[in-house]
Amino acid sequence: MNIIFAKHKEILDHNEVDLDQLREQYSLVPLDKIRIGKSKEVLQSWCLIPADNVKVLDDAPHLPRLIALHETMMQNYYEQQWDYCIESAEKLLGKFGGEVDSFYEIFIERCQQNKTHGVKDNWDGVITRVSSVTD
Repeated sequence: MNIIFAKHKEILDHNEVDLDQLREQYSLVPLDKIRIGKSKEVLQSWCLIPADNVKVLDDAPHLPRLIALHETMMQNYYEQQWDYCIESAEKLLGKFGGEVDSFYEIFIERCQQNKTHGVKDNWDGVITRVSSVTD
């Protein structure tokens, strides 16, 4: 799975990357938001699925619907709608040529844990890493 990180989508849109060119080469699927250590800066992670792979996928005609389902699932995650998230991730397993399956498997486990054990009052859904993603 190809993954990129950005502070927010506008960076992709305006500064660092020509989004139109990127979309010609990849389908963009938003993953987790990540914070490094005690930093207040939040990075959005994106899965980049090469366009050549998308063209040969059985679900290529349904790609906009699948991406919309994925994005809605992520919105519901931040709203703590665990059942919706689990059901959606299970539906998405095997889609996108399996490129995002490892994320969905971990995501399902995380949602099940959150559903069973609850989350802290200050939970914002952002994954906090102790060190840099590249460390």
